[in-house]
Amino acid sequence: MATLDVNDTIAAIASASGNAPRGIVRISGPTTFQILEKCSTAPFDIPSSARKIDLQMRLPTLGSIDCLMFAWPTSKSFTRQPCAEIHTIGSPVILRRVLQSVIDHGARLAQHGEFTMRAFLAGRIDLTQAEAVLGVIDANNQTELQTALNQLSGGLLSPLKTLRDQLIHLISDIEAELDFVEEDIQFVSQQQIDTQLDAAIEQIQNVVEKISQRSTTDALPRIVLLGPPNAGKSTLFNRICTDSQAIVSRQAGTTRDFVTGKFKINNQWFELVDTAGINPETGDMIDAASQNKSIEQFEQATIRILCIDASTPLEGQERELLAKRNFDFIFSMKSDLPTATTIQTADPVFSIACPALPTADDELDQAFQAIFEKTQTKITSEFVPTTIARCTQALTCSHESLVRAKSVSTVDRELLAADLRLTLNQVGEIVGVVYTDDILEKIFSRFCIGK
Repeated sequence: MATLDVNDTIAAIASASGNAPRGIVRISGPTTFQILEKCSTAPFDIPSSARKIDLQMRLPTLGSIDCLMFAWPTSKSFTRQPCAEIHTIGSPVILRRVLQSVIDHGARLAQHGEFTMRAFLAGRIDLTQAEAVLGVIDANNQTELQTALNQLSGGLLSPLKTLRDQLIHLISDIEAELDFVEEDIQFVSQQQIDTQLDAAIEQIQNVVEKISQRSTTDALPRIVLLGPPNAGKSTLFNRICTDSQAIVSRQAGTTRDFVTGKFKINNQWFELVDTAGINPETGDMIDAASQNKSIEQFEQATIRILCIDASTPLEGQERELLAKRNFDFIFSMKSDLPTATTIQTADPVFSIACPALPTADDELDQAFQAIFEKTQTKITSEFVPTTIARCTQALTCSHESLVRAKSVSTVDRELLAADLRLTLNQVGEIVGVVYTDDILEKIFSRFCIGK
């Protein structure tokens, strides 16, 4: 993105492409209302505060058209500049003519994301909120939209901004001590330093954990089926993922590798993983390798489901798995058989019957709804993907700097101050106080023109 003059008056079509009852042309800059006066068939008084004005605009080759102008003449606008929106019929031809008229009378066509960038440069929003605007635009479902709205309203970044302010005060006290080192004046005690550093490290760790829960929106939520051999995992997998079939046999241990398939719940895609049965007593090297893969899939899962064969008495291994309580749901498999028993556990249990039974789909639908609701809770992030990509490295470095600062705090205050300064810059990158032209170009070039 080339260097742009924020004193230019810019304009662009701000509504979605295509026909609609209403369309919008957005204008921002010092000469916004002088330009609109030239475009109007009659002069109007430039308002002193935000208001709605009836406007008749002259359009090239089309004559004039009645419009509504929403005016923000002061620094209270989104861009902190005089700003206006022209609302008219959402015909692409008419909107292009309105835009052309504004440009003919002195405005410049806005670049990608230039309105939002002006809001950022003027201090109306920070960089993470600017990224949240893009997140709202790009949201594909309610979860992604809510994530972007949370970030736009402050979300998890408000504590980081508070943390940055606290670091500034701590650095000021430490550097003041260094200035008066010969007088042996103490501005902050070692206990206060330790307390503030521990709180800062914990805050950064919390953010890292939130980001690690959802490193990308491109990855589908993973539901992993785990359990003893011959518990019915592959049968259940085939029942859910009709396009991907796992081998099913009465012989235990048929699945030696994991199998994946895709399915939908409430119009959201999920990835289902069928794993090899857990059997720690085996001496088979291939079987042991299969179980290692099952454990890997378990660790990467969004939702973990333990499948237990309810038609036979629970064995020691099954009781051990139930006791660990690190599963999201328990599936009581083969629950329709006469020998089926009730599984006693505090975790949510769903009875899964033979696929041929009329009630089977109802039972599975109830399980699906519970899985969907649990997944929404787990994958909801406080950050939009753009922020995650930008902040991950800065978060890692800031955590390392804080840990290093604590290790030297009792030894050398100059090293402590240096590490805190480094942390301050890295937290500044996260909240958007510290940035470069390259960062701005990478973010705002992804916006639509008019946003």
